[in-house]
Amino acid sequence: MDIKQVVSYWLMPDQQTAAALKQISDCAQQQLNGCWLPPHITLYSDHLDSFDLAIEHLIAAAKQHQPLQLQPQAIEAGAAFTQSLMLRFSVEQSEKAAQAALQAWSQNLCHRSANALSYQLDPHLSLLYSNDPLPTRQACAASLTPPSNSLRFDRIGAVSHPFRIETADDIAAFTPLASQKLD
Repeated sequence: MDIKQVVSYWLMPDQQTAAALKQISDCAQQQLNGCWLPPHITLYSDHLDSFDLAIEHLIAAAKQHQPLQLQPQAIEAGAAFTQSLMLRFSVEQSEKAAQAALQAWSQNLCHRSANALSYQLDPHLSLLYSNDPLPTRQACAASLTPPSNSLRFDRIGAVSHPFRIETADDIAAFTPLASQKLD
């Protein structure tokens, strides 16, 4: 099956959190050749069948959820372009409620969709996308310090993008569809 466009639903940070995460991304970009997207946690991705339907799903999901606080744990480098440099969150006992909330978001969006891409929730926040060698990315990750306080996420957004995300051009093709503030 040739999938051209995908819709992804993002959990997005409040302005203060976004600014702090942008500072970390800027520091990383001084060490790596990379690009970035606004900070987000991808909750779910699926075929983009209709802009209107994607926005309808976004609005319905936003009505069912509250803002969420997550505790950063570590900055890691991954082998995949989409996980070049990422912020992982704590999954300690005290964070189980937050993890359950993330899972509920993902399931809520999934059940509203007829064309699932078998998306697996992997809560992380990409700080930078880079094709630099993995050891270079790992050195960069080791040099950065994650925020010590919890991060607040108060919006959900929908974006359209190519199915395969492997280059800076793919990142540049991301198009915001809509966002909703959570109460």
